[in-house]
Amino acid sequence: MARITELEAINVMLNAIGEQGMDNMGEVIDYEEAKMAQIVLRQTNKKVSSFGYNYNFEKEYDLTQDVNGEITLPLNNLKVLFEDNRYTERNGKVYDTNTQSYVIGKDLKADIYVELSFEYIPYVAQEYINLKAARIFQQRALGSSELYKITQRDEMEAKDRLMEYDIEVEDYNIISGLNISNRRK
Repeated sequence: MARITELEAINVMLNAIGEQGMDNMGEVIDYEEAKMAQIVLRQTNKKVSSFGYNYNFEKEYDLTQDVNGEITLPLNNLKVLFEDNRYTERNGKVYDTNTQSYVIGKDLKADIYVELSFEYIPYVAQEYINLKAARIFQQRALGSSELYKITQRDEMEAKDRLMEYDIEVEDYNIISGLNISNRRK
């Protein structure tokens, strides 16, 4: 299946402000606009992914306590959903609100959304993130309201395709009773 490389995504963003693209990622170091584009792309990937989609969802992820009874969450964790609402995330660890402690004393399972590198996500998500990042980058660099309107329309169409993809992959169905209430908190 088609993929968008980070280089291609940055080139789309550079083209959105009338700048020439790059031939390889090594050029990012010496190209100020490319560095900024890369930062915006990565921030946008994290922000969009934190909403939570099927592609970055880990169901019943095993969370293992350490020797002190504490559970450290994965570094790429964007959102964690516990079945028991007494547990929450604080300081990168599981926190028990009933005991007001990080000491959990047992392993847990939780549904988590993780951050994935841009090149590891599905094309439809890459497209949306790339167009959203290009609009943000363009707005910061140029501030053109006319260009903003054009890129915003493209972005919204890409978002619709991502939402359709997520629904299709997840196979949401009223009849099957799939509980999605926790998936979108």
